[in-house]
This record gives sequence, C-alpha cells and structure tokens, in this order.
Amino acid sequence: MNKPAVQTASESISVQSTLKPGCIVEMKITVQPVPCAAAYERAKKEIRKEASLPGFRKGKIPDELLVNQYGDEILKRMRSIVLSTSFNEAVKLIGRKPFSDHSIRRASVDSCSSEKGAEITIEYEAFPEVPAIAVEDLNLDYATPPEVTEEQYQERYESLRYTHSERIPITDRPAEEGDEVVCTVQEIAEPKTVFFKEEDFYLKKSQVPDWLLEAVTGMKCEETKEVTIPPSAEGTDPIPAILTLHSVYTCKLPEENDEFAKSCGALSMEDLHSKLRRHLELSGFHAAFERVRRQLKNELIRLYAFDLPQTLVEHETESRFTSYMEDLRAHHQEATDKEGLRKSFLDEVKRQYTLYFLFHPILLSLNPSYTQKELMEELVYQAKGIAPTQCVLHNSLSEEEIKNRLIINIAIRKCEEYLIEKRLGVKPPEG
Repeated sequence: MNKPAVQTASESISVQSTLKPGCIVEMKITVQPVPCAAAYERAKKEIRKEASLPGFRKGKIPDELLVNQYGDEILKRMRSIVLSTSFNEAVKLIGRKPFSDHSIRRASVDSCSSEKGAEITIEYEAFPEVPAIAVEDLNLDYATPPEVTEEQYQERYESLRYTHSERIPITDRPAEEGDEVVCTVQEIAEPKTVFFKEEDFYLKKSQVPDWLLEAVTGMKCEETKEVTIPPSAEGTDPIPAILTLHSVYTCKLPEENDEFAKSCGALSMEDLHSKLRRHLELSGFHAAFERVRRQLKNELIRLYAFDLPQTLVEHETESRFTSYMEDLRAHHQEATDKEGLRKSFLDEVKRQYTLYFLFHPILLSLNPSYTQKELMEELVYQAKGIAPTQCVLHNSLSEEEIKNRLIINIAIRKCEEYLIEKRLGVKPPEG
C-alpha cells in the first residue's frame, strides 16, 4: 500500500514524493524556469564544443547558426541536463538515496522550456528507511545453565568410549540396541531438510532420541523407511521423514587406562575426566548463549518492521531457489510444492536482510575482524549446519562473493554478541 504523498520544495524545484511497497519512490518534480534556462545555456555550450560547420572552428559557431543547425540536439541535451540535475536535487531534498546505480525504473520529462520550467516524473528504488535499535527495548533473558549431573557426565564419557571403540561390521542380522549405526534422515516435504547425513549413532537410550532408537532397531543395512520426527517445541508439528540405515557395527570398547586417555588428547585418565567435565560445562554455557542469540533475532524482527528493496529481495530469493533446485536435480530429486518452497526462501531472505540492515550501523562502528579459523567454521556451518532456506551461499556466487558473505555473517554474529553484552552484560563463553 502506498504511503500518502509528501510535498517538499527548494528555490529551484518542488517535489511531490510517494513511497510505494518495495522501497519504490515516485517523484513528481516541478522545475522553475531559471534552472531550465541555465540548462539550455549549458546545453548550447556543450553542443558548440562538439559541433562543426564549414568556415567555423569548433567552439566558435555563433548562437543563431548553432540553434538553426543543432536546435533539436540542444533541446534534447537540455532535457537530459534538467532531468539529471533535478533528480539529484530532489533526492537530497526528500532524503531517500537510490539503492544502486541501476535504481531508476522510469523517468520522463513531460514538459521542459526556459520560459515555463519543466514537469518531470521519476520512479526509482531507494535505500530502506531503517530504524535505530534501542537496546533498552530488547526483551532478552539469559538463564545460567545448571551444573552438569553425574548422569550427564557418564553418558558423555560412555559416548567417548564408543567413539574410540573398534568397529566390527555386522551384515548377518538387523540393528539392535548397543550397536553403532550410520544413518541419514531427510524430510519428505519441501524443503527436504537433511537432519542427519551418514551420521554415527549408538543405539542406546541415553545416546539417541527415543524415536530414532525405536525406528532403527530391527532395520537391516541399506533399508529405508518412513519415520515421524516428534515436534521439537510446543506449537510445532511432527515432521515426516525418510530414514536410511547405511551400516551396522558392534563395538569393542577400549580399556579405561592412560593409553585410552592419550588417544582422546589427555595426559592421563584424571586429566581426561577433568577436561571432559569442563567441556560439558562449556557446552551448557554455549547452549544458553545461543538461546539468547535466537531471542535477540526474534526481538529485532518483532520490534523493527520496515520495507526492503524489491529487486534485492527478488534477486536473492530467485538465486537461492534456483540453486537449490539445481542441487535437487543433480541428486535425481524433484520438488513437489515449488511455490511453497519458493515462499520459504522468500521469507528467510526477508528475515536475513532485515537483520542485516538493522546491524549495518553497528557493523560500521565495530568493524569486527575475523580469523581464517572463523571463516572455515562459518563455511562448514553454511554447508552442513542449517536448512537450505537459511544458507546464504548459492551456485551463482564467485569465490570472492562467497568469502564476502562468510565475512559478513561472522561480523553479524559479533554484532549480536555486542548487543547481548550491552543489554545483559553476558559474553559468549570462551573455548
């Protein structure tokens, strides 16, 4: 829906501007006769420098001859000058800069003369009007994670022993509790999210979700079946998925001695227990901080709604959607609900660009640095750690563009951490 027209004026022009959806600005500009007359004189001067007539050197043709021979070119140049200068002045007057060098969608000089002035209509795409973040308005809550229980510690320790166990392939029987299995779980509906891709699981109640333990037990190698992943949170729906069992192993656990500790990167069993407990404690603090990070993003989306440049959103959505469809075809798959899938990409693109523009002033202020390690971690996260609709990388990007996007994502995460610390006094855990 268009916003009401706004009238602004200077000595030389008056502008009626209307803001349309997608950051589209329509300007109706009335130019006074004086600047039009100045544009006419400038046009004559420019044409005189370019024109040539027998008997006259360039730049020396008298006005009367120049107008007689090049009158149409002069008027055309005059209209171009009036259009350009009036647009630049009008943009400054209303305070809405063009989003890019190719932002003008429509421009017409409806009338133009030195005596009566000019009437111009221009439509262009502008930068979004982005509100400033008021940190005190952010409703965030950090819950200190509880202490690691002995049960949690034993579960993690047992998992570590399984990781370093000797794996013996099983081919003559179905999977049973106590085995190690390699599975893939992929959503049936669009966007066909891959929840696990050839990941190892230990079929023990304390090590895997109940639904996965129940589903895999009794399956044979390379068998596929439909499963239902229970809702992850209240108000969410169960997710139908395809489960593929690739391999089954029985595990010969290592002896609990210093040799085992050293294989885990510790000096001794005592050192291993100490490091493992610290790792679990850190994991709890990381999980608690990531919950606040999600709160922050949701709060910013809730508090600050603004329009985004239409071409930016459309181009990014189409690029990601097309890239994903190409990947599906490369794996001999096909999307069933293409429009629903496209909307999922569109919604996520809008969300990500809203956050980007909100964070942009903080990015410029902080100018955060990054390490090569952070760059590689972000690349892995984009490739494997999130749903396809959330991934900022796609097939049409160059290597340099991929790197720039990874850097921006790292910087945005540091802006999130800056806001969380400013609001709650909490920093991300180190280690």
